[in-house]
Amino acid sequence: MKFRPGCNIAMKIPVDKYSDTVAFYRDILLLDVTEISIEHPTVLKTHKVLFGHSVLWLDCIKGIEESALWLEIVTNNIDNATSYLLSNNINTHDYLEAIPENMHWIKDPAGTVMILKENIKTKNMETKYEEMADGKTIVATKTYKAPLKDVWNAWTKSEELDKWWAPKPWKAKTKSFNFSEGGQWLYAMQGPEGEEHWAIVDYLTIKDQAYFTSKDNFCDADGNVQSGMGDTHWQVSFEQDNDETTVIVKLSFQTEEDKNKLVQMGFKEGFAMCQNNLEEIL
Repeated sequence: MKFRPGCNIAMKIPVDKYSDTVAFYRDILLLDVTEISIEHPTVLKTHKVLFGHSVLWLDCIKGIEESALWLEIVTNNIDNATSYLLSNNINTHDYLEAIPENMHWIKDPAGTVMILKENIKTKNMETKYEEMADGKTIVATKTYKAPLKDVWNAWTKSEELDKWWAPKPWKAKTKSFNFSEGGQWLYAMQGPEGEEHWAIVDYLTIKDQAYFTSKDNFCDADGNVQSGMGDTHWQVSFEQDNDETTVIVKLSFQTEEDKNKLVQMGFKEGFAMCQNNLEEIL
């Protein structure tokens, strides 16, 4: 998961200091200050101040004696972020002020209050799946807020693949790698107890920073293909749109039974977890 500073800052101001504070920003500093209507159980009124690249909210609060600054932290997954913070002894304090259910109030060790919220745009960038009518094809789509070159390198360099090509707590370990037409990638998925599952990828066609095609199989540590499931054909395409890159992965199976077997093994969930791993390191 990722954290980044949000663009909103809230100044909680006692009632007897509120008018003078608004006047300071509006009439003395001559900043852009606008009163915003609000219906809130604890915020009596609020003014919006354009504050550089941020927005400063002047909140009038009944029953407090000193002003305080509250900050905003944005994450790509609110549930994972909350669990991570709790594991580091950072608790939620949602009693502080009414907020939507998908947000939380937290405090840093100094007592600074922060609102933790999810980036809705990032939420909409989750891995999406579509199963084709032929029963033998799955298309997975994932958009990253990262340049094309970085995403391409993450998919085509073994030192980068080893960082993300396994659902946690598993890890990918490359034994040999040659990203070229006719080249191969031999790697293992290593479990937390030392177990290993090997796979081999044969690269078929490559167009730099546009697409590559390959076929993969389960195998042993020496690359000998195991029987029981046919080749899976991959077509991985890359599309850039401004500062975002979309990866479209088309998986074609020899039979519908092969596709169903991989889905039952947890392919969709595991692949999505790998994409989230990549998102964290980009």
